Amino acid sequence: MKNSLSTFAMLLVAALTLPTFVGCSFPSGALPGGADGSVDGGADGGSTGGDATDGNGGDSGNDTGGSSGGDGDGTGTMIEPVSGEYDPTASLTLETNGLKLVVPPGATLAPTPVTLLLASEVPSPGAIPGAVDLAGGQFGPDGLQFLLPVEVTASLLAPTPATGLPVLTFNEALKRWVGTGDLGTVSPGGNEVSFPLDHFSLAGVPDPFPVPLGGDPIPDLVTIPNTGQFFSTEITSETVSLTYSSSVGGSLEMDVQQNTVNDAGQPQVVFMHLSAVRVTLVNQFVIAEIGGTGSVFDDGDFRSADEPIVGTVALAISGSTVNVTVFVASPARVIFGTLTGAAG
Repeated sequence: MKNSLSTFAMLLVAALTLPTFVGCSFPSGALPGGADGSVDGGADGGSTGGDATDGNGGDSGNDTGGSSGGDGDGTGTMIEPVSGEYDPTASLTLETNGLKLVVPPGATLAPTPVTLLLASEVPSPGAIPGAVDLAGGQFGPDGLQFLLPVEVTASLLAPTPATGLPVLTFNEALKRWVGTGDLGTVSPGGNEVSFPLDHFSLAGVPDPFPVPLGGDPIPDLVTIPNTGQFFSTEITSETVSLTYSSSVGGSLEMDVQQNTVNDAGQPQVVFMHLSAVRVTLVNQFVIAEIGGTGSVFDDGDFRSADEPIVGTVALAISGSTVNVTVFVASPARVIFGTLTGAAG
């Protein structure tokens, strides 16, 4: 009896000293890299780098996730980024699965390690307006600033009629996708895009670029005389004007105005003006590249200046109906919207 009691006591002590995770089980693949690192580290890992092979973020002993940890691949394992050592006296090229990064000589003052991961291998920090993916990647070390811009080339999911696409990044302070202020250049075949970066972050272009319905021949002049309807998450209006003209190299102008009430109960006007810097006719689509000081978003708050906008507008016609998709970005927001109206 004494031997039985002794054995039981030893087993009880051993059970109480076991780690708390013993007995808990997770189905295979149930520990993808989480954006917040609360269980599995995910996109950012722990504060000193997610170097474990089980998908747990970092090795600092906390679960909050950091800015330089590893990335989960959805199976609890780590995806190793492509890496290289940059020497400011020479250029550095890194490539992986349709993504290429070129760092020119003189981009930094001191040598530095450089890494890149495909955007598809990084847990997204949030949905991109328009329900599109990101053609690009996570470039590191995150936040590294350059004296000269680096060049990124990324393959697109499918050929696009767009000639230029806004470059997007995720703003951690705003917790939303924003624009870098640059337009990526789409290759002649529409299969890849190239864009500059002045600092490292998660960055890329919308992919696939949403195109409108339609397909009838485009006349030399298309107008919607302030009777169009524009719907987006940022600005919605049923009084939208648009004018497209193929004369003098092509031009496109678009105005959206929304009357709202601010937090103080006062009337407020939200306004967006888009002006094309280049217009191209591609496969019976009018493709307009938006940018420059002429394209702005104004939230009606006198305390803030207009936000400069870059992006892409695609126009098509079906009968007498003009269909337009708008994908533009400012330093504060990304706007995806659709415009429909009768040709005037």
